[in-house]
Amino acid sequence: MDVAAHKPLADLGKAKAIGSNNRQQWTEVRALDDSHSNSTLYTKDGKQLYGALQANPTGEQSYPHLSDLQGASAFAASAEFSKVTSPNPLKLECIDASGKLNQSAVQQIVQIKDLSDMILMDFIMSQADRLSGNIHSEKVYVWIENGVLKHEAKKSDPAKAAEQLKEIPPEAVLINRMIMKDNDAGLVSGNSAKSYHLLDKTSHIDPKTYNRLLDLQSKLQKPEVAQWYQTELLFTPADFNMVKNNVDQAVGILSSRKDKNLFLDASLSLALGLEEANE
Repeated sequence: MDVAAHKPLADLGKAKAIGSNNRQQWTEVRALDDSHSNSTLYTKDGKQLYGALQANPTGEQSYPHLSDLQGASAFAASAEFSKVTSPNPLKLECIDASGKLNQSAVQQIVQIKDLSDMILMDFIMSQADRLSGNIHSEKVYVWIENGVLKHEAKKSDPAKAAEQLKEIPPEAVLINRMIMKDNDAGLVSGNSAKSYHLLDKTSHIDPKTYNRLLDLQSKLQKPEVAQWYQTELLFTPADFNMVKNNVDQAVGILSSRKDKNLFLDASLSLALGLEEANE
């Protein structure tokens, strides 16, 4: 990112920061924009800094109940995680007797997918503090149109939400979808998903997620991919090896249980037997 573009954003961060710690961090970053004294942050000519600012999702909220749990131990004991670890295949009635989507069943299968995806991602990235309140959600409309499963995030602005609702089919159901927006503790210290054996206990996962994991493992074996991670994403060799080893471990944990007590059934489109519209 160009330093010239970053400076006004850092000034805005200082002005809007809540809490002395956040304000101090923005102050220090803004000072570095002038001094360029940190070679791990700035290019040699001082004109650019590594990394990027990510757009903050708007209208998100704390994930119901899960955001109130403090720590991996509490999460592992939660009713939500118990559904992810259930030893029985998912047999949810996602269509009710009237032929409409059953909101409760749709929410449950989507939540199981979201949680198993989260556990896998955090296992791979050695995330340390996901389970200390860093789980967010957004409201999403889900409906079936011409045999295709469709979804659309609810607008956060009340006026826009009211206009949007006019275009949403009346039979659509409103559910919570997970947002993983606070991810700054990856590859730093600790791995809650690994320490608490959350992936080992996971019994339901989206088949697309599982297949993408296998594809990722294959790609990480290639020298040019390792080089790309280090030159483009600025992973250190240690960072890359940690991710690669975590992926290998994840594949080992899940593949050894496939067709036994791991079910590739955490998918709403699969449960409904429908094609899903591209996100």
